[in-house]
Amino acid sequence: MYSSKLFDCIKTINPKEWKSIRLSIAHQSGESSDVYRLYVYIEQNKLNLDHARHDIQIVSKDLFPKKSKKNVLNIMSSLNQEVIRSMIHAHVDTHPDLLRMIKFEVLNNRGLYHEANKVARQSQRESDQANILDLWKWYYSIRINHLQFFSNNPIQSDRTSGEIVVRNLINSYTRFHSAITKYTSAEILNRQIIYGENWTTELTELERYFTHDTHLLQKAIDMQYAFAKSEFQIEPTALLDILYDDSLEMSSDMLLSIYYRIRRYYIDQFRSGNHAAKDKVIELILWSMKQSVFLEDHRINGNRFKSDVIILTRYATAQLALEYISLNSPYLDRAIRDELIVMSKMLVNFAETQYLEVVKLYTTILFKDPLNKVIATSIFIKACYETNEEVDILLRYIRNAKEVIKRNRKKIAVTAADSYHNFLIATQYLLVNKNKANSFLNSGVSIIDRFWLIEKLSNSNQ
Repeated sequence: MYSSKLFDCIKTINPKEWKSIRLSIAHQSGESSDVYRLYVYIEQNKLNLDHARHDIQIVSKDLFPKKSKKNVLNIMSSLNQEVIRSMIHAHVDTHPDLLRMIKFEVLNNRGLYHEANKVARQSQRESDQANILDLWKWYYSIRINHLQFFSNNPIQSDRTSGEIVVRNLINSYTRFHSAITKYTSAEILNRQIIYGENWTTELTELERYFTHDTHLLQKAIDMQYAFAKSEFQIEPTALLDILYDDSLEMSSDMLLSIYYRIRRYYIDQFRSGNHAAKDKVIELILWSMKQSVFLEDHRINGNRFKSDVIILTRYATAQLALEYISLNSPYLDRAIRDELIVMSKMLVNFAETQYLEVVKLYTTILFKDPLNKVIATSIFIKACYETNEEVDILLRYIRNAKEVIKRNRKKIAVTAADSYHNFLIATQYLLVNKNKANSFLNSGVSIIDRFWLIEKLSNSNQ
């Protein structure tokens, strides 16, 4: 396939978008245009965008035999711009707050102040509603308030209305900047823990902008910040209540951030030996499977996918894991889809005690992502242990896996690298020194598959 910005862009098109983008291009350029013809040509092979037919030489021969390579490249560039323009229009159409902000700006700039101010009042009403947890609604409201104030809008000449505009502007600035700095600080604290970085100076600087606000959105952000500040040691009961409250209108990024923080807490608790936390993790995953926001833009986060599959296969049922894989794997990024599906099948087969099938699957693909390789290798090592592989061979596998973690420390989150490295240490002790294995497993450090290791240690002592 000819590598280009066009194909990088087209590969992001989801199944529902092909037709709407085609109609948009037809409207903009006409069905007889070279740009439209090229799009239809590519759409015919949309299930295999790496098809040889998309090589520029073949495209030129099939579609534009009389055009030079430079002309064909120009057509491809024009199509790329048309596709991006269509994506922008679709994005604006599906984000009403963004659309409203643009509508206000257009009306205000054209002097249609009466209509513009009606839009501004609607925006203000919604941003003040107590049940709406959408930080970006506040952001768009700031833009509207700002444009209303810094323009020739005659609303400023009316003393009462002008005072309201000024008050709204000040409140929206202070409220949003406090919320966004606190929200950002919570995420930086999370990153600090995951990657072992130090942002203390910057976080102290951001705290200068914190203010108090009784709005539920600010409270939800306060909870997330306090939760992150405690290094995820406070049980997030109040955040869980917000997450499950169907009466709240929550933006996708707010819902996702609350979900991931809660999920992170219970996973860490489980890895540290709190077996009861398992039920909470499974409950969260089952809830997420019913939420469309997790498949926003027809994509699913690869890290969440593998984490969910690991949890479901190890601590729920293999059938539930298969349902999850079937539902979500089509939405994985093509670049990592195959290795994640293989790894998921390894997990399911291990849960079903099909250990030889696990070993076989491990040899069917070359894992490119370092963390995927570490996870798959840990499953492979467990399967080899269950099939009574020789100790020396198992120790060699463990050494190799440790080396992968060592070489890729900067590419793997600190928490994941430590948990899997500790698993390898514990497995090594299990093979050569059971007393050390027992002490290590009871030390409280985060270990992947702690309960499997404890079970194997117990069985080996009988």
